[in-house]
Amino acid sequence: LVQQARHVWATSTIYEAYPEKKEFVGYAEQGFRFLRDAMWDKEYGGFHTFTHAEGTPALKNGGRKLVYGQSFALYGLAQNYLVSGDPDALELAKKGFMWMEQHAHDLEHGGYFEFMERAGPVIPDPGENEDLSSHPGLGLKDYNSSIHVMEGLTNLYRVWPDSLLRVRLEE
Repeated sequence: LVQQARHVWATSTIYEAYPEKKEFVGYAEQGFRFLRDAMWDKEYGGFHTFTHAEGTPALKNGGRKLVYGQSFALYGLAQNYLVSGDPDALELAKKGFMWMEQHAHDLEHGGYFEFMERAGPVIPDPGENEDLSSHPGLGLKDYNSSIHVMEGLTNLYRVWPDSLLRVRLEE
């Protein structure tokens, strides 16, 4: 997801800077279609973290979703909408934001938790007595994900100045 979303962002950004390079619109459109048609989880919402090359979900770790990847999807989709004007790109970004809001937002302390089950519930902190060496950060938030969430939300706010989105950015 992160790679795909960053490619959508990069190709859209190249086209924004060099509008004569029209081929980048096509590259960005292809990436957007893959995000929409293959990476969006049609059963539970949110974006799959991994897919196989042909687009079927690769449900590693039960299909766990990461807010880090979800935020990059917003980042790329917003940039794609900015240069293409495709309302489907903006609608998918909005859906992605609302999924994050529903499933990853910390109502008590603000910010977004990193790890979620495929259907959305946050994976809780297993406590201090469990070995987290293979899954550090369960039930937690981290600065790296938080800064990338801010990037995704900021880029989305550029094209969709929603009041809740603004509250989350200020939070």
